[in-house]
Amino acid sequence: ISGFCPRCDLELVYDDSSAQDPLGRLEPKTEFICDRCDHTVVASVRGKRPYALSVVRREIYRRVRLGLYLQEPQ
Repeated sequence: ISGFCPRCDLELVYDDSSAQDPLGRLEPKTEFICDRCDHTVVASVRGKRPYALSVVRREIYRRVRLGLYLQEPQ
């Protein structure tokens, strides 16, 4: 599963560095970032990378089922 930047269509990278906090001071989250235009997509999803990607996958499937995949996110 990969996401693409809505601004420039580059494949997004993820940053889950806060989820790696050994002292547990930070709330684990994953951000999806475009390296090209520095746009952060889905500002943050709570949890580490596998959970964040499952959220993205479920949203994709939901939009396909409902025929919303060509519409802007709400």
